[in-house]
Order: sequence, then C-alpha cells, then structure tokens
Amino acid sequence: MALVASFASVVAVGLYTFHFSAPLADYDTKTGEQRSVELLDGSRLYLNTASAASIEFTEARRTVLLHAGEIYVEVASDADRPFVVDAGTGTATALGTSFSVKRRHEAFDVLVASSRVGVAVSDAGSTVVEAGQGVRVTATGIQPVEPQSVQMALSWRSGRLVFDGLPLGEVFAELDRYLPGRVVIADSAVKAIPVTATFSIARIDTALETIEQTLPVRLIRLSDRLTFVFAASPP
Repeated sequence: MALVASFASVVAVGLYTFHFSAPLADYDTKTGEQRSVELLDGSRLYLNTASAASIEFTEARRTVLLHAGEIYVEVASDADRPFVVDAGTGTATALGTSFSVKRRHEAFDVLVASSRVGVAVSDAGSTVVEAGQGVRVTATGIQPVEPQSVQMALSWRSGRLVFDGLPLGEVFAELDRYLPGRVVIADSAVKAIPVTATFSIARIDTALETIEQTLPVRLIRLSDRLTFVFAASPP
C-alpha cells in the first residue's frame, strides 16, 4: 500500500500537468466524448475520445494538425489540393480515401479503410499504405506495413471497443483513453495476459469490473480516477 500511495502522488501530478498542457485546437473532445465535423471542403472529420485537431486550409493544401488522440477522415475529392494529416513526427496524405490516424506522443498509427494513403517522415523515407493495412511511425522511422482488421480498429465509431487476443497492457492503455482517470499496472507480470472481449463505450466503467472478474488480476481503486492493477493472489 505504501508503494501504491507513492505511485498515486506521481500519477496525480501527471494528470494535473496533462490537463493544463493540452494544446489549443479548432476541434477537441473530452474523455469519453466523440464528435463529427464537416470541414469547409466537404470532408468529414471524426474525433475519438480525448482528441484535439486544428485545420489549416490554403489554396494549395488542406492540412489537419493532429495534436493528440485519434481521428478518422472521409476525404472529399480535390485534385488540386492534397489532404494531409500532420501528426508531428510525420504526415499521412490521402490518395482519395478514408483513413484514421492515432497519435501516441512521439509516434502515430495510420489505418486505411479505403483507397490508399501516403505516409512520410522527414529524412526517414515514405511508404504507401493500401486499404486494409496499417503502419506505425516513430521518431526513428516507418515500421513495416501490416494487414489489419479495419472493422475491429474502427469499432469505436459504432460505440464499441473490440479486442482479439490483445495483451492486457495494451488493452488498459486503450481503456485509459476512455476512462476519467488513470489505470496503472503495478505488476508487470499481468501485461502479457491475452484479452478477447467487446466493451460498450457508453458503459466503459464496467470494463474494469469485467476484467477483474474474468482474468487473474486484482484491482485496487484509490478513487474513481485512479486504479492500480496487480496479479491476483494464488488461492
């Protein structure tokens, strides 16, 4: 419990700092909120939970600056003005398409739902991602393009989060984006536990209870905004 208390003070400071360091944006969403916006060119922008984006349209280019979180775009055709999502460490340029971009600090993921997207990083090359494929971009470059389940990755657009054998550590990282607070894994042994589940975003607060009831983990809730995860004690 002393360890938990120590973690709690660190996490509390982290939450405070994050809340007040979020960039100003044209469009944003709070934790658990989603939003749909029609842009001036007729494109449609969808913002997932805890996301922020700004729009810069000129006569030569249409740019969405993704400050944080995740967006999905349905791009209106305009051959004279490329549509670009700038995620900080690189860009994703629509080649007549719909796609999502998820920013993760100094990295971002691109998933293509239809047509193609050109992904580029300054001084680190570029690649083309086809429909049904995804790629991760980090500060060190572009990782290999891989097939991905578009339906599963974009399940948030239909109000669900779907996981199929995903490690528990990654599941908690995703749930963290929808919960009003933080989930901290205090026992690294549980991170690799595979999870196959579907959670309703509208009832995301029940996800932690379901995980605790079905997996060998123990949750300690210090408040409605801070939960620690440990391996369950042997019977």
